[in-house]
Amino acid sequence: MRVSELLRDQVIAWKLDGDPEVRGLAYDSRQVKPGFLFFALRGTRHDGNRFGREALERGALGAVTDRPEALPEGVPYLQVPDTRKALGLAARRFYGDPVASLTLVGITGTNGKTSTAFFLRAMLQALGRPTGLMGTVYNLTPRRREKAQLTTPESLDILAHLARIREDGGTHAVLEVSSHALAQNRVAGVVFQVGVLTNITRDHLDFHGTFEAYWRAKQRLFTRHLDGVAVLPASGLPEGFREGIESQVITYGPEENADLRLLEANPGAKGSAFVFAWRGESYRAWLPVPGRFQVWNALAALGALFALGFSAEEGLEALRHVEPAPGRFQLLQTDAPFQVVIDYAHTPDGLAHLLHAARELKPRRLIVVFGAGGDRDRGKRPLMGKVAAEGADLIVLTSDNPRTEDPLKIIEEIRAGVPETAAVQVLPDRREAIAWALKEAQPGDWVLIAGRGHEETQVVGTERRPFQDARVAAEILRNMGYAVHTG
Repeated sequence: MRVSELLRDQVIAWKLDGDPEVRGLAYDSRQVKPGFLFFALRGTRHDGNRFGREALERGALGAVTDRPEALPEGVPYLQVPDTRKALGLAARRFYGDPVASLTLVGITGTNGKTSTAFFLRAMLQALGRPTGLMGTVYNLTPRRREKAQLTTPESLDILAHLARIREDGGTHAVLEVSSHALAQNRVAGVVFQVGVLTNITRDHLDFHGTFEAYWRAKQRLFTRHLDGVAVLPASGLPEGFREGIESQVITYGPEENADLRLLEANPGAKGSAFVFAWRGESYRAWLPVPGRFQVWNALAALGALFALGFSAEEGLEALRHVEPAPGRFQLLQTDAPFQVVIDYAHTPDGLAHLLHAARELKPRRLIVVFGAGGDRDRGKRPLMGKVAAEGADLIVLTSDNPRTEDPLKIIEEIRAGVPETAAVQVLPDRREAIAWALKEAQPGDWVLIAGRGHEETQVVGTERRPFQDARVAAEILRNMGYAVHTG
């Protein structure tokens, strides 16, 4: 495909030799090969224009940029109004428009994106719709699986993955869509038939600056990238969130005015029975995943399924096939007389839901191990401490991903929200903290290890060290003489 075909209607100034054939697209100069077009994106740390010379030396035809003056002298270029938008449109054309070939569902929200995406993908598969997924844990096609690098990467990576889903026989795709990606226009060129919002509470203010900027980034999924149905909570949205949403809306929740209404929920250690109402009829459902908050995620997934035209009866059957996402209320299978749960909860709201869900299962005591990420929103730290003190019997404060911050200072900021009367143990070394909690646990206790979920590395300084909570906990339990069953 030639340059003019890829970038039609986008080019303001053409400073490229002729109209050459394009062999590939790249936004990382290290990925450039002969015949590629290099898209000079501006990120939070680096300006891609600086790498225009390196891309040229690797064989790039030229650079696509909205700021040609920032390119090194002599680099051929195509000037466009918005480089990220141009990348999304070019990628969509380069990969033969996989967006038009698939039914796409985008899921955003502060908490629950991953679980809802996993639930919906499993439900669609159970209903005979080969479905891919892109999100925080894995990128899946109907035949392949790879670990994810970012919840929502650049549009080039999204379109390439959608093309792989199509090639592997997929008909549907479920994508987690982060606020960062929406704010940075990383989903340019992608249009969803269904958009789902799980919830909106405080998060990522280190990036967005204000809560309003955060929720307005989320809102873009429904105002800029949706051509179909919006599935939204019936209440709890920021004032003004629904302004500008022109799509049909399905609301869900326990409220009387909800289109998809939760009437009853009975959570248990092996799953939850619940009752919902849809279009004048009530239905009894079984979700084989524990945790009351997972019922909310299942309701969101059902809303998406109904938005796609499936019936309530099909939804009931499909629900039976879901499994928990890795690191989301993940119960370790052991013969220990206490229960161990791994969960990704890393916000005040997420931690509150985790503690509430565990408390409903009637433990003798709740022990929670958690910290907070360094170089991230500091304001949520004391809020998490307060939530932990309200919901747990014993708090073990430790490191999450401290990054370049002093772990003890992070812990001090969390502890500022914890009353002096609360039972607290401070152990900055996360392995030591997990070991202490497990050895402290008595029969009937529940140990919640929160904050990192599926993550396989811990970021200390600028170094990524191998560390996965489930593996570390399993190793400690085995050393204590307990059997741990995996798989």
